[in-house]
Amino acid sequence: MDLAEPGLAFSGSLTMPVLRALDGRSLPASAAQIARTVVEGTPAGIRRSLERLSRHGICNREQLGGRSLYSLNNEHVLYRAVRVALEANDLFVKRLRDTLSSWEPHP
Repeated sequence: MDLAEPGLAFSGSLTMPVLRALDGRSLPASAAQIARTVVEGTPAGIRRSLERLSRHGICNREQLGGRSLYSLNNEHVLYRAVRVALEANDLFVKRLRDTLSSWEPHP
């Protein structure tokens, strides 16, 4: 983890899709398994994103028979920030619905 700037772990266009894919899993997954669930990016880009997230400790990496398996680290100091980031879209849609429903006349 970069102690001077831990938030650097969030850089990169594949960070959120990869974190979202990790968040929905009950068991560790390989980079190939994650790549099958992430719509954007390439398998190599997803692998690089997983490696960066594991270097920062946001995801755990374990070796099993020559394969790396990844899981979200809910003990990480930034885990709450990850949760907020993952839930941001749902919160935005809820707030937008609430705002639009209060308009007169209704759109």
